[in-house]
Amino acid sequence: MKLLAAFLLLLVTRVSADDSAVVYSPTCFQEESTAAYEVGMQYKYQYEGEVITKAPAAGEDESRLAFTAQVIISASTPCDLRLQVNDLVVEDTGDDAKWFSEAVQEHDLYFRYQHGAVTDLYPHEEEEAVATNFKRGILSSLQMTVSPTSDMDIIVSEVDVSGECDVKYSMEMDPNPLITKTKMGCHANTYIPYLPHSYYTNTKANSHLPFMKNSHVCHIHGKEGTGPRGDIDVAGEGGMWEKVICSEEVQVHHHLTPNSNRSSLATVSMSSTLMLEEGPKPMDGNFSNGDVLRKTVSLVADLKAAVNFAEMKKLSNQNVKEQLDSVLESLSTSEDSEPDDLRPRLFSTLVHLLSHLNVEELEDVWSSSSSENTHRKILVDGLLVCDANPCHSLVAQLAQDQGMLSQGQLNMWLAGIHMHTSAHPEFVTKLLNLTEAKEKVASAAIMAASSTVHRLCQQQPSECLAHAQSFLEYVDQQVGVSCGHGKTRQQQEHIKLVMRALGNAGVFPSKDFPERCYLNRTLSPELRIAALQSYRRSGCSGVEAPWKLLEDGREKSEVRIAAYLALVPCATYTSGFFTRIHKLLQQEKVQQVYSFIWTHVKNLVDKPGPSKHDQELSKLARQHTLPNKFNNDAFRTSGNFRYTHFSESMNLGGSVDANVVFSHESYVPHQISANLTLDLLDNSFNFLDIGGEFSGIENLIESYFGKDAYFSNKDVLKILHNLRPKRNIVHEDKIQEFQKKFDTKKKNQLEWEKNEEEAKPSFYVRMFGNEILYVENMLQHSPAQLLYQLIQELSSPKTFKILDQEYMTPTLLGFPLRLKVNATASVSLQHELTFRSTKNLGLQLEGSLTPSVVAAMDEMLLVDAFVSSSGLRRSSTQVAKTTIGGKFLVQENEVVEIQLSVPNSEVMKMSSSARVALLNSDGKWVEPKSKTVPVESCIDTVSEMVGLEVCTSLSHGQYEVDGELVTAEPSEMNFLIKKTDSFNYYKLYITQQESIIEALFDTPGSSIDRKIHFLFNVNPDREGGYIVVRGAGYGIKGQYKDSDGYSGLQLEYLQESKVSGELEISMKKQVESLRQEYIPKFLVSVGPDKFTLEGKWKHMIDEDTKNLEASWEIEGAWHKTEPNMVTQAFGRVSGTFMTGQDNFKLDLNTEYGSESSDSHSITLTLNNNHTLHGDMSIFAGYASLQISQIPAGITMEYESRPDLFELNTNTSLQDTQVSSQVVVKNVMSTAVQDTQLTLSLASKQLDIDYKASGIYKVSDNGFQAEAELNFDSSFKSKFLIMYLFEDEPLHVLAGLHLTLNDFIFQIGHSIDMSQPDHLLITASVKAGEGAAGLHFESDYGKERPFNTSFEVFGGLGTRSVGLSSNIASDLHWQNFTGKSSIKWLDWSSSLDHELMLSKNNMAAKFALENMGSLELLYESSPNQAVEVVVRDATPDITPVFMV
Repeated sequence: MKLLAAFLLLLVTRVSADDSAVVYSPTCFQEESTAAYEVGMQYKYQYEGEVITKAPAAGEDESRLAFTAQVIISASTPCDLRLQVNDLVVEDTGDDAKWFSEAVQEHDLYFRYQHGAVTDLYPHEEEEAVATNFKRGILSSLQMTVSPTSDMDIIVSEVDVSGECDVKYSMEMDPNPLITKTKMGCHANTYIPYLPHSYYTNTKANSHLPFMKNSHVCHIHGKEGTGPRGDIDVAGEGGMWEKVICSEEVQVHHHLTPNSNRSSLATVSMSSTLMLEEGPKPMDGNFSNGDVLRKTVSLVADLKAAVNFAEMKKLSNQNVKEQLDSVLESLSTSEDSEPDDLRPRLFSTLVHLLSHLNVEELEDVWSSSSSENTHRKILVDGLLVCDANPCHSLVAQLAQDQGMLSQGQLNMWLAGIHMHTSAHPEFVTKLLNLTEAKEKVASAAIMAASSTVHRLCQQQPSECLAHAQSFLEYVDQQVGVSCGHGKTRQQQEHIKLVMRALGNAGVFPSKDFPERCYLNRTLSPELRIAALQSYRRSGCSGVEAPWKLLEDGREKSEVRIAAYLALVPCATYTSGFFTRIHKLLQQEKVQQVYSFIWTHVKNLVDKPGPSKHDQELSKLARQHTLPNKFNNDAFRTSGNFRYTHFSESMNLGGSVDANVVFSHESYVPHQISANLTLDLLDNSFNFLDIGGEFSGIENLIESYFGKDAYFSNKDVLKILHNLRPKRNIVHEDKIQEFQKKFDTKKKNQLEWEKNEEEAKPSFYVRMFGNEILYVENMLQHSPAQLLYQLIQELSSPKTFKILDQEYMTPTLLGFPLRLKVNATASVSLQHELTFRSTKNLGLQLEGSLTPSVVAAMDEMLLVDAFVSSSGLRRSSTQVAKTTIGGKFLVQENEVVEIQLSVPNSEVMKMSSSARVALLNSDGKWVEPKSKTVPVESCIDTVSEMVGLEVCTSLSHGQYEVDGELVTAEPSEMNFLIKKTDSFNYYKLYITQQESIIEALFDTPGSSIDRKIHFLFNVNPDREGGYIVVRGAGYGIKGQYKDSDGYSGLQLEYLQESKVSGELEISMKKQVESLRQEYIPKFLVSVGPDKFTLEGKWKHMIDEDTKNLEASWEIEGAWHKTEPNMVTQAFGRVSGTFMTGQDNFKLDLNTEYGSESSDSHSITLTLNNNHTLHGDMSIFAGYASLQISQIPAGITMEYESRPDLFELNTNTSLQDTQVSSQVVVKNVMSTAVQDTQLTLSLASKQLDIDYKASGIYKVSDNGFQAEAELNFDSSFKSKFLIMYLFEDEPLHVLAGLHLTLNDFIFQIGHSIDMSQPDHLLITASVKAGEGAAGLHFESDYGKERPFNTSFEVFGGLGTRSVGLSSNIASDLHWQNFTGKSSIKWLDWSSSLDHELMLSKNNMAAKFALENMGSLELLYESSPNQAVEVVVRDATPDITPVFMV
């Protein structure tokens, strides 16, 4: 306690001292650094900064920002320092910019400095972020977190104004020390106004956009000296360096070529210089002015606070009300003008001004606009897209008032709320109140309220439940305890919508709230699935209930799959998650559930995203191997499909996930969904998610092919019925009922009773996780009604925002680099429409439509110093306008006349332009001057047919960059379709009488006769008919037939009543038992030119073995006649195809040429077989491709089994052959694989014969490595080394062989007793012409003949010496014969020897080559006797000596 009291007393004394630091550091770990500030001293610097923006489209012009200031740094302790900024001057600014200099200079900044790093900042509580960020830029340049040495080359992680970066330090003497700091990968403190994300990526990637390239280097100059530890003292006397020069460059490349070497679209160059002018010198005055600093921040820039303050400061100096009135007046006067880019850009300014008004100011603007109806209409359009809480409140109030907003306007506003950035708890209550006041938009209001709740919980997680209270109470009240059990279908559909909204909010009234719905089996599967999907934004729910559904085989497959997807977010938090899934699949019997989970887990393993969550999920999933028990047919089974890609160089990637869920009751998927996720800026953005449910849709599909249906076709209907064998065939009256409901567009809003077979497709769209659109039943929505409503909404010009987003990242100066994109469009649809009833239940629609669209987009890149900026703006505009009209006449439910009016000479006009401007010193955008090169062209090939001409014009600026001509902005493109004749409309007249349909097309009033007459007649049996088309001087006639055995179309083209062309397409079909035969034919002729194609196709399927056999033959010919020349060609394709459970064979032959007698061929053969030898599977195959025209060919044979893979290939081109062999053993075992490779190349024409081979074998007791390389006879080489030692039985060998042309060196030995009763001993050595060796081999088994051989030799070239001997016996070991030889240089001799043994006798014979023989005989019974006989080499058999 005494120690604690002493410490507190010391602390109080230190803080209360007059000259002490306000920011007291209890501990100061300051090493004897070479870059330290002396205590009690101050340092004065001259600080300069500059920003220059350039672009090829601006030529030599540039946008410049510059400033100067005086900087003073004082040190109270080695760790507690103070920064003062004086005399800050921003060039080319006026009095209205003084606030920035005053804000920077008003307060001193205290900071903590340890080990060369600025660890903490202590700004004054009243200092704005714009000032602190400026000072952060100064302090960042002073950081050096390593002690410099002469051989320094080190990478460390540092935090500065930009964020956390990897910094490389290097040093050189030039002649004084120069330290270079280079930033590499930065996690920049980027700011994007509200973009939701899911998970952060795992890699440490650059946070700049993919098409931006950033470089950042600082050079620290010091004086040469020696530090206290013997290192380089860059600061020299005084403790700090003399000058720091930093530069940063940002290049914006084309989005398709981010790493291209071509010139960038724009370049922003920033530089700062901090030069020591004075110091160290004693500090002026006290270190502290007595301020109490309670605020602690880091060195990282606070962009959001700085930008928001600067925007409000800028607006406070402007009269927003006057600007609003001016913009509204300009927009009002532009309504009747020709479409241009003025209106959308004015509208963008209007929305910007509205978003910066408070509630009172906004209500005052609304009240003052009541006298001008046009102003109010424009103001409503602006309020609907304004993203600010006052705008939200006013629109919600207007929505309650009758007649203020149309239903279309309300729907557009509610859909836009999902993408807004601002949110307020009271706004949730207002949206919920709207569900009662406006029933038609109640669904959209509920979903908008849920997205607002989610946004509030993202922005203020600690206040989430409080902000969501009204929404959660509404959900609890609507869902109830029973979740709609026993309620009407309409009430259950409403509860389903509420559950989807709950999933959109991502927060629940209670943790187990969704369980009351998805555990209730009496509810519909769709409602239970919606309850399970409510977990989609809440992460891991941590509840056990979904496991109960997943593991219950009695549940519907689609419900179980939804339960699995609800559990997946818990995989990284639940121990043994995938072990439990693996156990489930081992016992799973439902194919739909198994196939979906199997594909989903497989994709998690094989195709993970770059996020940390995906990587961890993949790591966990790969712990188990899941066998595929079912045949996964993508068109019949549920599954997950995934594609992922991420580019490290671009820091950009994405993934596409698709889920297809089938039910056993239908061939149409029950659910389909697709999700697009973008991985950008170290975040994963759930950009787009679309999907729907399609229960009962198969009935609707079949209704279109039933009897008397629009596409009546009994064959198609039969196929569809066969696709769903587990369901009852829909009766004809049911089909007619569905067709009637669809065709009448639900004129009578019937209350459908729950029906399993009722078609009720639903659809949803989510962006960034927000469900912006949900349609419960698409069949209840009339496209014609929606189109009519759209036309009414666009009767007066409507302007809306397409995109308004900004990306900000800090720079070395502390100013933000801002990339703004603003896109606005204006749409107008002027119309004159007349509806009139005629006789015979007819309807006539007559009128005109004049749609026009203008889209304007501004892209700005600038470094914003708030009172001055340097930047570039690219403005693009797209304009389109057309006028179409006509008459539409219907009689007796049949269309009888269509007129398409083209009253203006310009039928359609579109244009696209782009301009570039630089920001000058007075804050105005100036477009640089440039030369443009126009290019124009027109296409009139369709003028005679339809009387129209298409013209285009293109112009762009040209600049010279680095000696190369570059095309860039300004650019302009115009597209024009105009009339070339005097007609005013196209006319199409249609009549139908029983089986005859007649039509007439004409352009009345034109100078060219374009009249075309169509006649289509259907035979009474509906199996065929004929066609007649007549025009001015030409005609088409023909017939078609469609029966069970034949389908075909035959047409003739006539000019001046003469046949000048033919077309025939037909298909014959013959069926014999299991064999089917098809005979197609195709013929085209134009004048004397003719092309024919005929053939046959046969196939047979054995239902028992599932074997398939097929053969085909197709032959075609082409004949073309030209002046003085006839061109013709011939082609034939034939082949056979056979496949079974264990084999596959394909033979394909193609012949071609000018005629069949002189043709070339291409032959392809593929063969694959699978056989079983015991438990061993063996796969063998053969492939061959031969081309006769070159000639060339390739053949390949392979064999694969668990312990062996062998591949042989042979390729030939002309007379050149290339062959190869690959043999790999121990393929499936854990042992080291044996490999054998051979490659040869031979050509007689080129006189080459090359060969290369290699063998590598390894075992536990030895190895073998062999390589051979031969180039003709000029170069031959071989290398062999082997070693083996086995002790049971004994087998020892070792050898080395080297060959290089005629020189051979080899040495080796072997002792082999691995075979029973067999011994082999060899030893040899050879070097060039010298060689020596030993060979001994013996078979000594008692049950087989004895055989022993022995040889020893040595020599040099042809001169050698040696001794060899061989002894062999009969089977009973009684007769031994052999021969021994001796060689000495040129002399040699041999000795034959024979030994015979029996029970009482023994005989031996020795015969010396060319010299005679010696015979010995011994007899022991009945009498003992010895006989010796000597003979010479003469033919005389008389012995020379005998005893």
